[in-house]
Amino acid sequence: MGRFITNLLSLGVDSAGEMNQMVHLRNESYGSMKVHARSRRNHMEFDLAITGASLLVGADFDVIVDGAVGIRDGRIAWLGRSSELGEHDPRQTIDAAHTAVLPSFVNAHTHLPMSRFRGLADDVTLDEFISRTTGAEQEELTRARVEGAARSAAIESILGGTTAALDMYPFDQEVALGASSVGLAALTGPTYSRFASPDARDFDQWLIESRRQLESLPLERRLLAPHSAYGLSFEEMCLIGELAAELQARIHVHASESDEEVAQVTQLHGARPIEVLERAGLLGPRTVVAHAVSVNAAEIQRLADTGTSVAHCPWSNLKLGCGVAPVPAMLAAGVNVAIGTDGTVSSPALDVWSAVRLVANVHKGWSHDPQAVSAREALRMATVGGQRAIGRPDAGTLAVGAPAHLQAVRITGPHLESSRNLLASLVYAGRPSDVRHVIADGRIRVFDGELVLEGERMEQ
Repeated sequence: MGRFITNLLSLGVDSAGEMNQMVHLRNESYGSMKVHARSRRNHMEFDLAITGASLLVGADFDVIVDGAVGIRDGRIAWLGRSSELGEHDPRQTIDAAHTAVLPSFVNAHTHLPMSRFRGLADDVTLDEFISRTTGAEQEELTRARVEGAARSAAIESILGGTTAALDMYPFDQEVALGASSVGLAALTGPTYSRFASPDARDFDQWLIESRRQLESLPLERRLLAPHSAYGLSFEEMCLIGELAAELQARIHVHASESDEEVAQVTQLHGARPIEVLERAGLLGPRTVVAHAVSVNAAEIQRLADTGTSVAHCPWSNLKLGCGVAPVPAMLAAGVNVAIGTDGTVSSPALDVWSAVRLVANVHKGWSHDPQAVSAREALRMATVGGQRAIGRPDAGTLAVGAPAHLQAVRITGPHLESSRNLLASLVYAGRPSDVRHVIADGRIRVFDGELVLEGERMEQ
């Protein structure tokens, strides 16, 4: 079998339309994997069924042993035990024995093309990190390089069970193209700041071009990305807020990443970052604030009252010495909190699995409370919380009617087998290398640990 696996939707189809074939794939550490392709001439209840797995269903991730998922038209059409599939006749079946099937992840704050600059700014302050990365970006980036770096980062992401990312980077359209070429949905849009950038332009012209770009997109893909309150004037932020309100676009913005940033913004604008953003019309249910480390109780309440989501990026915040965001207080106030990795210069990798594990641990140590941010809450942040942050409140769970964004994770490795608590074991010990299959919008994107690309066929 070649490095990349065929698009399974075309498996076994020849010019005569024959589809009665079964392909057996073997992985010595995993057992037999079966993909069945059946005749399109017969009635099909499901486009795809996943069988033989332990399912983590609903918002509480209740476990169904030897479960099955039926998928039709990109959504979950049926959930139950494998033995109950009965007369259902799926077009394809993945035998996912010895795995746990759970929702795929959303990376709620990242800069995908920063994968090009790994190792550029380790063990430095936030200011030095910004200085080094913006300098390198200005010198090296082109549209083609951004698209290529985004594609590479998307491969890393989707192989690790992440099917969507909220991104902020120059040449946003190339970011989206690079990510979508391998099946990662990158929600991104025009990025505004006064920093040196290869995509810099006159601000007024930028707004005109942004309007034209967003008006050509469906509502769910409209996004504007003002970098931060320290990277823009107040007037510029207000103009972005007005355009976002008019076009019903989402907002992706950095805020309160460190005490130093709060002091800088207060000096520039006479108020702390959260208040500045609210005055500029940039908070609300379509906004995701990245970081929110240095926020007080009143600011947390404003985030909750305005319906603003927060992307918690624990790896980046620790690595840059910024601190730990008060996530338990945010959750208690009703703030929707999602999980982000940030870019791979300020974060170890695009590894949401390790970020989930860190979220479920760092707040326990920080607060001296072993019940602060449970394993269930951390997993919910990476799934339900992330989908809600990018405007898909119906996604993020295994539930009938929900969009089919799933990952099947091997649970036979020595770090997961014999678990007494499947959910907790996945959160505290799961790794990207455990991911065997990934489904996005009902389509197979990773099969048996390998990427599935459109238009390619399996070597038989």
